[in-house]
Amino acid sequence: MAVDPQAAHSAHDNGLLAYAAQGSQQAAAGQGMHWPRGVPADFASQAMMAAPMQAHRTGDEYMLPLDFVASLRSVAPFVTLLRAISFKQRAYCTIAYEGIRFTAEDSRTVQAKAYLPKSLFREFRWSDNTPLAEDEELSFMVDIRMLGECLTIFGGQQQSSGSAAPDDPHGAAAAPAPAAAASASPVSLQLSYPKAGGELTLLLQDGSVVTACNLSTYDNEPITDLHAVFGDRPIISKIIMKSDWLKTAFAEIDDTSSDLTLTIAPQHPFLRISASGLAGESELDYPRDTEVLESFSCTVPSRNKYKFSMLNPCLKALGMSTKTSIRVNEIGILSMQFMIHLAASQISFVDYVVLPIEEAN
Repeated sequence: MAVDPQAAHSAHDNGLLAYAAQGSQQAAAGQGMHWPRGVPADFASQAMMAAPMQAHRTGDEYMLPLDFVASLRSVAPFVTLLRAISFKQRAYCTIAYEGIRFTAEDSRTVQAKAYLPKSLFREFRWSDNTPLAEDEELSFMVDIRMLGECLTIFGGQQQSSGSAAPDDPHGAAAAPAPAAAASASPVSLQLSYPKAGGELTLLLQDGSVVTACNLSTYDNEPITDLHAVFGDRPIISKIIMKSDWLKTAFAEIDDTSSDLTLTIAPQHPFLRISASGLAGESELDYPRDTEVLESFSCTVPSRNKYKFSMLNPCLKALGMSTKTSIRVNEIGILSMQFMIHLAASQISFVDYVVLPIEEAN
C-alpha cells in the first residue's frame, strides 16, 4: 500500500489513531482479506474455563458481566508494536472505538504511543456482541514486558518480518522472512477485559494447542500528555525522511554521548545532527534533496539539545520503521513519528515526544 507521507502529517495533527485505522482498512480492502467469523471452539471452551461468567441481579433480571473482546489472526503486529515502546515496565492501555493505544513514559521527559487500529482485529466488541460506542473507553495500566512474554509464549515465530531483533540495542531491522515462513501457522489471539475492571485475559492458539494467561492490571497513575503539550505550541519544522538515513546518523553517534544537538534551518545546513563523547565528536548534515528529505519545511531556525538517554528508547522503533517524521515546535519539543509495516498490507505508527534539556530541568 502506498502511503502519502504528507497525508500522514495532516492525519497526525488531527488524531493519528483514526488515520492508522483508515489506512489499515483501505489496505485490507485492497488485498481482499477475509477473516474467519467467530472464535474457534477450543478458544470458546478455554475462555469459559479461564474466566467463568457469574450472573448478577439487576432489578428483576439476571445480567451477565460485560467484557470487552478482541481477536487477532496473528499476534505478530501486537508483538512488534509492544517492542517499539518497551523501554518501561508498565504502560497505559486505552481501549476505545478507534482501537487500542499503549502509552509509555519516562521521567516526564519522553513519552511514546503505539496504536493498534480496530481494522487489525477480526473481532472488536463487547461480549454481548454490541460494538463499542464512540464515547466508550476503558483505561488501565499493565506490565507490557510481561504482556510481551505472554504473547511470545510459543516462541519467536510471532515476530513479524519488519520487527527488530530482540538482542539489537539499536533496533536494527531484522532480515525479512521468506513469505512461506511468515504466513505459516500464525499464533492467533483472543483477549478480553472486564468493563468493570479486573484481569486482562489472553488466549493464544498455536495449531491445536491453546494457552490462557491472566495478567493483573493497575489503576492509572497521573500522567502529563506530552503529545498534547507538544501540540499546544506552533510547529516551526516538519521533515519526512526514509528511516535508513536516520539510522545511519544514530549508528555513528558515540554511545558515551550525554546529549544530542538537533539543528534545523531554512538554509544550510538544513538538518544537522551532532553529538560528542569519549570517542570524539560526530556531526552529520542532510542536504535538502528529495532523495534524502522527502519533505522539508522550516519557518524559523532552531538548535535544541536533548538527553541522549531520552532518545535511546526511540531507536528500537526507528529500527522497525520505513519512514520517520520529525517535527519541532517553537519551544524545542521534539516529535518523532515512525511508520511501521506490520505485514504486507498493514501499517501503523509509533509516536515519541522528547523534551529538550532546557524544558526537562
